[in-house]
Amino acid sequence: MLSRKVNQSRFTTVLLLLLSAATSKTAAEETEPPLLTLKEFCELDRTTVAKRSTVRIRGTITFCRPEWNVAFIQDAECAVKVYMKTKADLKFGQTVELTGHTEFGNFSNILTLTEVRVLGKGKVSFPAKPGGTKPFALDQLYSWTEIEGPVFSGVSDDKYYYLHVAGKEFGFYVHLPRSPELPPIEELKNGHIRVRGVPAITLEGEKPFRNELLVPDEETLELVPSGNSENEIQLRSIAGIDWRDMKGDTETPARIRAVVQSVFPPGRLTVSDQTGSLYVELDDTSIVKPPVPGDVIEITGQVNRTLKHHFVQDAEVLKLGRGYSNPPVEINAKEGQHYTSRLITTKGTLVASNHEKNWLLLNRAHQYFRVMYKPEHNSRLQRVGPGSQISVMGGCWMSPSDDSAFDILAQDVEVLFQIDGPPSESDDSAVATTARGATPENATAPARHY
Repeated sequence: MLSRKVNQSRFTTVLLLLLSAATSKTAAEETEPPLLTLKEFCELDRTTVAKRSTVRIRGTITFCRPEWNVAFIQDAECAVKVYMKTKADLKFGQTVELTGHTEFGNFSNILTLTEVRVLGKGKVSFPAKPGGTKPFALDQLYSWTEIEGPVFSGVSDDKYYYLHVAGKEFGFYVHLPRSPELPPIEELKNGHIRVRGVPAITLEGEKPFRNELLVPDEETLELVPSGNSENEIQLRSIAGIDWRDMKGDTETPARIRAVVQSVFPPGRLTVSDQTGSLYVELDDTSIVKPPVPGDVIEITGQVNRTLKHHFVQDAEVLKLGRGYSNPPVEINAKEGQHYTSRLITTKGTLVASNHEKNWLLLNRAHQYFRVMYKPEHNSRLQRVGPGSQISVMGGCWMSPSDDSAFDILAQDVEVLFQIDGPPSESDDSAVATTARGATPENATAPARHY
């Protein structure tokens, strides 16, 4: 009888241990993060998924830069950006299983990495090739991509080449690991290249942002023959330069034909075509004979949107002939901001001046605007005092100064009504004062207006 009770007790203990193990296994399975495909992860709806939910994803590493705390993985359908809180030893081409928290960027879902399992060697898919008028669709972000085009500009440091590669209507800023096999940076600036990497957008949530191609250490670039018509930058109108699906890119290439309206200050043009007007900053090294108003030119340069109104910088100019330079638009000072990059004429009352820096501050209809004038006008304007009425003609530009609503880069300045200002040291009036009995030693220096 006692033996039977002992056996029953042992059986009960074993059963409880088995049930406990099964229960533990079930609990572990229930707490293991769900395994999602990359497409399922990319399609997570931020309105229904709690931020920082834990999930698992699998894919092949296409880019990893531990010092940047960033990696990218992809499968046959999608790609995902992974943010690494701690440096992980991930290699290009590895198939991995990653566990981490869900995050939501401005353009895509992001995984904040907490655990890594390397499953073996993977296969990187054939690179996508962006085409048409867009740099890439949003679902191509972080996907293995190949681009080709002319190199607009390039700089380097000890680790990387930084190249701006232009497409027809868009540009990529390429981060390329430096290696002895690469041609010198100056040689690359004059050539066409083909390169593979992962496209990303810098400064997500901020503007302007830039399209970047991040090239892994295992890849290098390929020099290709220039002059391929498929890769030439498309000729666009000025109105077309203002249009983009993805606003704020500071590296967009531009090629336009327009008529020069004004040339001031040196190195800056105001140009126009039938669709609008634009400011152009010239590449000083490429200009032998600067264009003059009325020239028809073809401009190739980079669109810069770092200011409120875009312009083209680092421009190379090809003169095509002579055209028609439009007359300036006469505006009221209150309308100044609506005529940015246009050739305008207006007038105002002199409030202040700085002849050392060649500018005037005018007021009209309770609107202040600054006039930058050519040095040859300096000797005359030094004798013009506050309260004088002045008419100006030139290009209109948004002012970086807090005390004016806009700037005018004046080709012509005309004094309509003059109130004499204090004489300068070079004026004959100083000699006349001495003749009336005052001497330079006891004469009181007049106040200067700036």
